[in-house]
Amino acid sequence: MIFVEDTNLARLRSILNDFDASDRYIDVRLELLHISNVENSIPTGFSVDNYTSVNNSTVEAVEGIYCYLIMAMNKCFPDYDFSSLNYSNFKRIKSIGTVLNTIDYKLSYIMERLILDFSNDLWSSIKKVISLNESEVYTYESGPEEDLFNSECCLNSFNYFFYDKSQCRILFFSSVTKSKCLNRRKDSENDLFISELTSAVRAQDAYVDDSSCE
Repeated sequence: MIFVEDTNLARLRSILNDFDASDRYIDVRLELLHISNVENSIPTGFSVDNYTSVNNSTVEAVEGIYCYLIMAMNKCFPDYDFSSLNYSNFKRIKSIGTVLNTIDYKLSYIMERLILDFSNDLWSSIKKVISLNESEVYTYESGPEEDLFNSECCLNSFNYFFYDKSQCRILFFSSVTKSKCLNRRKDSENDLFISELTSAVRAQDAYVDDSSCE
């Protein structure tokens, strides 16, 4: 699986990630990937057992869409390892309209305040690289624990895989809107902890020095 460079997607990705409000910022992934030969694309540590489909078919496990989705996540987030995921971590979204509305509601309407006709620009650019209406759409479902799309600082998020089988492509589109206030509070708490820890270490060192002089 390889990245496919597209100037329009790169431009939109840059615009979205440069968004900077007084109380929030956006972390966006908008990546186009080409599905190469499956046998040559299986990542290190791949286990067929992790990708077994509902009817436990080994062929479907290797060739199935869930394998592609996990490969895409590993490609887009190289600092993380998603090899232990399986089909139960993903959900297919049958209504493309629901997906478009969610993205427009959580992302595009904010950008429309800054850039006129942003939504049309976004979707027209996407339609140039995949057959949007013919694509299957999937989403990774976060669990109860914190992850990339579900953290304390997260105000809202979405992640979608648009699987265009005819072109052997996946468009991965994710957005996480994070609160600056919560980040500042966590940074302040970390700074306070480090300060208190440093003071404790210095006090301990001073005590040791005094004891050695007796």
